[in-house]
Amino acid sequence: SHFSQGGDQVSMFKRIVQQKFTFPDKVCQENAKDLIKHLLVRSVTSRYGCLVNADDDIRNHEWFSSLSFDKLIKKKVNAPWIPSIKDALDSSNFESYAYMEKEKQKLKTLTNAQQALFREF
Repeated sequence: SHFSQGGDQVSMFKRIVQQKFTFPDKVCQENAKDLIKHLLVRSVTSRYGCLVNADDDIRNHEWFSSLSFDKLIKKKVNAPWIPSIKDALDSSNFESYAYMEKEKQKLKTLTNAQQALFREF
């Protein structure tokens, strides 16, 4: 991902937040794009789910017009896709992040003054 261009997690999070979100051509329906745009608003005070109507802004969005949230809550809605899994711990349907586990964390060495703060611990 172009977000992980070195540095630490905080730097990566800043790059993600500062990035302008765009949709690839013909990826999803316009009403889905509209919902996603309202969910990805940077300002919490303007984001769907955080406005006066709370989660009703999301539930009442056109994208969910054919979904009965009452049936969903009662688990009466069939899943549109059920993944094939070998067992409860099968993660083959997810991208591999094994390379991240192999990366060593780059920790800064404490200065003598910083180390002195922890001498009594």
